[in-house]
Amino acid sequence: MQPSPLIPARGRFLHLIPDDKFIDAARGVFEEAFPGAHDYLVIGQPPLRYLRTFAPTCMQLDRALDPKFLSSLQAYSTVFVHFLSDQARLIVASAPAATRFVWLGWGADFYHLIETRDKLWLPKTRSLLSSLHRHKSRAHDAWTRASSRLRRLAQPGKFARLFAAQLELRRIGKNAPGELALINRFGAIATPIFEDFEAIRRRNPGVRVPFLDWNYRVEGFNEHGGPTSPSGNDILLGNSATPENNHVEALEILSQCLPAGRRIVCPLSYGNKDYGDAIEQRGKALFGERFVALREYMPSSAYVQIVESCSVLIMNHIRQQALGNIVIALCSGARVFLNPDSPINRTMQRIGIKVGTTNSLPDFFAKAEVGVTLIELQFTRKKIEDHFGRASVLHRTRTLLNKLR
Repeated sequence: MQPSPLIPARGRFLHLIPDDKFIDAARGVFEEAFPGAHDYLVIGQPPLRYLRTFAPTCMQLDRALDPKFLSSLQAYSTVFVHFLSDQARLIVASAPAATRFVWLGWGADFYHLIETRDKLWLPKTRSLLSSLHRHKSRAHDAWTRASSRLRRLAQPGKFARLFAAQLELRRIGKNAPGELALINRFGAIATPIFEDFEAIRRRNPGVRVPFLDWNYRVEGFNEHGGPTSPSGNDILLGNSATPENNHVEALEILSQCLPAGRRIVCPLSYGNKDYGDAIEQRGKALFGERFVALREYMPSSAYVQIVESCSVLIMNHIRQQALGNIVIALCSGARVFLNPDSPINRTMQRIGIKVGTTNSLPDFFAKAEVGVTLIELQFTRKKIEDHFGRASVLHRTRTLLNKLR
């Protein structure tokens, strides 16, 4: 696939995107809402790993920070920033003041505004991370530093510009003095759940940007149809190889109450490889072959089938994460258990959907509770459709683009 050229113009929208599994579904919604009115830009170079359905324009950071390119951004009706990376921060800070930006937040890009990362790790997960850090290869670090010096000597002009960008990030980066001023350059912020935006404003009174009621469509699930119960009896634990999953604590709970014959399916293809290796080793030590680690990236349709086959889903995050997995599981008729402090707990209570907490897992398995009733499932699917369903997201996208255009 050949990328389409960027066409800055009124009535058109630029999407500054990462190479990530969520973008294909997001693009589908935007294109259906306003066909042919969108350009897509990745800061980086091919080959891309996760994007499957289209070829975006790819551009190196030094070129994206060129004044001529930055000046062209104000010609777009809006520039959507899908995930506020360091590269995106530099572009937003350097673009002309007339450029309209909208931030479509994911979680990892704004959660530092709510809580420090280490406070999202439970004690045993924090201990595991300390152990991994102590055993990290010093030789590898030394080689990385040496390679970086050689590249700087080979391309002095380019690396001078990138060094200037690093200095700018000290001013506008995460928790930097100028970060709130950067955030206030946005015309609106969308967070996956409203509770996240509330927490941002509560912790950062200087944020004056309004909330945008928009979220990503969950690709591959049918919120108002499909089977009336999961096709299997597996347990899905976590959504990625990231410590915010607090896998260690969840595995220890399950080691005391997991019924015989039931498997734990643990997605570890996305995130930190060393952490994923450690969790796989811990799971195998506790459960043997009953612990199934998913280490390879798979198409969304195949992943959805795995989620829908699990009758129990456990997400032990203290922060908002894995919302798509939770929505898919709820629509499949699975029982969902979240960390008691997860803001998604509050979201589900607000919209009237029943979920359990990780503290209640021993009682749940001891009582051998049955799945949800058909009436419960129909009620849940209706609530999901109203808040996260395709028709709802498409309607909000059309409304948004009509206003911005």
